[in-house]
Amino acid sequence: MLPRRKRSGGPQTEEGKKATSRNALKTGAYSSLIILPGENEDDFRTLEEQFISDFSPRDIAEAAMVRNLAVITWKKLRVEKLEHAGLIRKLHEPFELPEYFKVQFDFEGHDQEKVLGLARVTEADHLPDWKSGFQLLRKFSKQGATVKELDQLQNDAPLVYEFLLLAAKDLGAENDGHLAWSKMQVKNLLNEKYDFITNFSEKFIKKYKEQEWVLDHFDTLKSIVVQIQEHRLLKFIQFNSAQRVYDDLDRSFYKTLSELRRHQQWRRDMQAIDVTPIEDNE
Repeated sequence: MLPRRKRSGGPQTEEGKKATSRNALKTGAYSSLIILPGENEDDFRTLEEQFISDFSPRDIAEAAMVRNLAVITWKKLRVEKLEHAGLIRKLHEPFELPEYFKVQFDFEGHDQEKVLGLARVTEADHLPDWKSGFQLLRKFSKQGATVKELDQLQNDAPLVYEFLLLAAKDLGAENDGHLAWSKMQVKNLLNEKYDFITNFSEKFIKKYKEQEWVLDHFDTLKSIVVQIQEHRLLKFIQFNSAQRVYDDLDRSFYKTLSELRRHQQWRRDMQAIDVTPIEDNE
């Protein structure tokens, strides 16, 4: 035990005391409030009623302990939700500069942040869609497109086709159909005519060149994203205080449960009837 003069005695300044007083409200685990803003009181009542049904308290002491078990369980569920939400939020936050520095990979002049961001949101199931779209648009950028080729774009690359629909909508031609699109000529600000499909394809390929590069290096980029997220997860676990709070609540739960069991046994013992026969000494 530390000598009295070496004990901290807690925070000494007013600022420190205020900070300490707020510690219990960080997760709500030690708050005197049972239902916090955003929580459903009916859910807690249902949980409490289940505990009452399971333990059937017979006196005020048992009722208090059963309620305490419900409150502790409610707070444990709260900590789990907070921990899960915090983890998901951390995993989906934009990557930070130090995390990029650790990546040993040649991005070939592409924007590292943008490329990894695209790799995070691109689904593996959508790769054939994207690849077919870029392949067809490269063809369209050189020679335009026939009705049959536009039908193929719609069927094989619906994700890319959505961009074409938006471009047609901007021109008020979203309902004109593939035949009209294949022949459509549009004027620019200089009153020069250009082919709608050819122009759209050229702009799309230029604007989404990083997306096309991601497709060509998808597995490697996904692996980099996973490594960064795993490192984040490890740090989150190491510095996360939610588990300590959860462990404290767990100990309180089983301590209260043990006290309840002892009290129930004591009550049963008090109600027991002694049926031992009395010997007749006469």
